[in-house]
Amino acid sequence: MNKTILVLLGVLGVLSLRAQLVTPGTGIRWNRDSLVAQGALIPGGGGTYYSLSTSVVISAGDTVEILTNDSIVIIPGGLVTVNGVLNIAPSVKAVINCSAAGQKFLGFRFENSQGSVWSRATIRNCGGIKLVSSVVIFSESIFRDFDKTYSTGAIDLYQSSPLIQACHFLGNAGPAIASGANAASSPQIRNCYIYHNNASNANTPQINLGTMGSDSIRIIGNTIIGNYDMGGGVAVSTLTGGQIMVRIDSNVITNNRYGIACIGSNIGSVIRYNYLANNDIQGLPMQGGSGINFYGGTTNTARVSHNEITGNLWGITIQLNAQPNLGQIEPDTLNIGWNKIYGNGNGGITYNLYNNTPGNIKAENNFWGSYIPDTVEAGIFHQPDDGTLGLVDYLPISPLTTGLEEVRKGSGEGLIQACYPNPAPGELTLRLDGLCPGGKQVAHAMVFGLDGRLMHSESLVMNQEELMLDLKRLPEGMYHLVVEACGRRESRLISLLR
Repeated sequence: MNKTILVLLGVLGVLSLRAQLVTPGTGIRWNRDSLVAQGALIPGGGGTYYSLSTSVVISAGDTVEILTNDSIVIIPGGLVTVNGVLNIAPSVKAVINCSAAGQKFLGFRFENSQGSVWSRATIRNCGGIKLVSSVVIFSESIFRDFDKTYSTGAIDLYQSSPLIQACHFLGNAGPAIASGANAASSPQIRNCYIYHNNASNANTPQINLGTMGSDSIRIIGNTIIGNYDMGGGVAVSTLTGGQIMVRIDSNVITNNRYGIACIGSNIGSVIRYNYLANNDIQGLPMQGGSGINFYGGTTNTARVSHNEITGNLWGITIQLNAQPNLGQIEPDTLNIGWNKIYGNGNGGITYNLYNNTPGNIKAENNFWGSYIPDTVEAGIFHQPDDGTLGLVDYLPISPLTTGLEEVRKGSGEGLIQACYPNPAPGELTLRLDGLCPGGKQVAHAMVFGLDGRLMHSESLVMNQEELMLDLKRLPEGMYHLVVEACGRRESRLISLLR
């Protein structure tokens, strides 16, 4: 950017909020060039850089589209309010930043906006993005270096249920995604990379959600890596009322103060296929460090299966009267279990499971780091340790150890009939052995790195001869593919080669 543009931006900073542009509310459809014609966007830097010289209100009924690969700088304190529709969808990437070095612009507010799309945009140095009674799709975008001058979360929700997919949240002062305790929101958060948020080191997780809206909440396929000792991974809470139905599935959650917390009553959660490791960054076992924590009344329930939980100060902690089910296969299978809960502890003592409630807990068919019942018992705190507590039923112990050694051999029943091409450029074709009896025609495919870390998880409907598994987001390398279907489990060694 040349000196003339820098001078101009400095002047704009002084004039920042003396005026704003309000679209007419007549059903107009504006683009970048329309905003230039209205004097809101000022071009500079060879036609690819633009400065937003005023705050903008997109009125109900109007649409503004940014479909070009431009950089837009916004005056400090500037706010874009969307009551109509905002579509940001460049072919490659748009960049939105503050016009003054070291400062932030206020942000974006979507209010009663239905149908806005935010795709392939990098936004930084922002005060926050707030959604009020809005449905917005965010995809393939980067949100970084936000402070909390406009909203606590980088994306903050009130009675809103956005789809947030394939996005990066990096180094923001608050949570990546947050909703108020009674904000009645149901975000769908899928395949995002959430890294080192909560840079202000407040007592909050990187995903922090209150009571749900009309749909369930889904947090699926994300990587959530912490850096600040007060910051957790994922928390859902009903402490001020409401209810939550949540699916937390196939996430990698590491190096936070805690991994997952379900706090309050009237919570029904499905927690499965997650890798929860080393969530001990604070190092204070009386204040956190659980892979999963359940805190609340008897209506705080969960079905917990297929997770790997290791290296935390506590594996799973259950408090007050919460009633998660960690595995129940006798006399009938209500929850297969198959969790791997091992190597958790503090003060030189193993704490894979701490049942700090008077209720009995089902935890059958899991692996606890050993096949020896006395060794497993030593890592579970419950009624034998304190007569006021409930009993944990942890037998039988699952024959699966760390999750890969046994399944590498396959079940011997030929579940995976074909797996090709191998090496694969990104998509893998599976052919499985027949259909399941009883009408349940669903296979679950998991891809593990050679270090045992879950990298991808996907459910496949077995309604055709060949099933497609999309692995394009994984880097080149060797992996273990594990397939479960019809009560069978088998694996193959695969490689990805672009």
